[in-house]
Amino acid sequence: MRHPDDQAELEQSKMSFGEHLNELRAAIVKSLLALAAGFAIGLAFGWNIVDYIQGPLREALESHYQRRAEADQLLRYEQAREAGEALPDDPAAAAAAMARDKLAPRVFYIEPGALAEALRPLFPDAAAELKPAIPTAPPIPTAPPIPTASPTTNASPSNGPLPNAPQPPHEADQQPVRRETLIKLKLYQPIEEDPRLRVVGLTAQEPFVVYVKASLVAGAVLASPAIFFFLWDFVAAGLYRHERKYIYTYLPISLLLFLAGVALAYYVAFDFVLDFLFWFYEKMGVDPDPRLSEWISFVLILPLGFGVSFQLPLVMLALERIGIFTVEQYVSKWRMAVVIICAISMFLTPPDPTSMIVMATPLVGLYFAGVLMCKHMPGRKIAQPASAPPADAPADQPPPAESAGRDAEA
Repeated sequence: MRHPDDQAELEQSKMSFGEHLNELRAAIVKSLLALAAGFAIGLAFGWNIVDYIQGPLREALESHYQRRAEADQLLRYEQAREAGEALPDDPAAAAAAMARDKLAPRVFYIEPGALAEALRPLFPDAAAELKPAIPTAPPIPTAPPIPTASPTTNASPSNGPLPNAPQPPHEADQQPVRRETLIKLKLYQPIEEDPRLRVVGLTAQEPFVVYVKASLVAGAVLASPAIFFFLWDFVAAGLYRHERKYIYTYLPISLLLFLAGVALAYYVAFDFVLDFLFWFYEKMGVDPDPRLSEWISFVLILPLGFGVSFQLPLVMLALERIGIFTVEQYVSKWRMAVVIICAISMFLTPPDPTSMIVMATPLVGLYFAGVLMCKHMPGRKIAQPASAPPADAPADQPPPAESAGRDAEA
């Protein structure tokens, strides 16, 4: 029911078109100033924000290479079995234990002579014992050298080499480099220190652009209460007092639903989406090399889609209050609504079934929550079209539909 003081307040707040434009301009300027202040604060934390939002990507890369390390170790065990080498009692359990310890095996080949020369100054005894055990490859047959006599010296072979004569090449340098002549050395590297876990940038300005973008988004989030207040102050001047009360009720619900959608995307959906995408890398045998700017854009788009889709109960409430749908239609058409929700989730998420299910499942629950809101939340319903009054009804009595509309409005 409209009160006389509400009508008087609305009459007093009436302004011309030019005055409305001035009020709108003032609200926009205040909102931009609030955004600039939030952006300045976000610049101080931009590095931390960029590092934080890379967390899901780093964890997904670590899990990817952890699975790769386990598969590679099982392959090495299979090759060792074929070569007749000793194996653990349970190769699969040994590979899984290595993966749980986050160790990635790396195989290197070392030249024996170089190893002996490197150890000789530090460990003479060990180098002396190592030399006889060095495997050697069959020598490559060569033509015998042609002996020549030097006319300027009378030195004989028994006298030894001249002081300034070049030294003969080392024995290891005379051997051809073949895999069977090298020492096979297996090293284990912690997966978290693997350089493949890095997020790369391909242009000189990319880190700066990402830093500014992250700071701007953080500033918009920090300044959003002030921005909403200035814009709401402009809109509220044209509403009745009871209409403002509904906004005060529904605006916090809308904000909570948006934050819930963003949190679900960041803390739940990202894990499934990245695992699904990296699964294709594993099947194709390709190492991922993610780019920083593309990942930041993905982080901003997917949570935004989740947050907007979580406004479903309020959209249902608005459509029911203005008379487009009824609660009975919502209840009777719930199967069609589930199909539509799944189709929308398919378009708002990457092309994998897991992320679609992660979005569609809570949306189906929110659909039925919207039905409950339509039944129990306050709000003004649009009156149905008035029907003709009965013939015996008094002339001054309003039609039943009009009376019902007033009661609903009250």
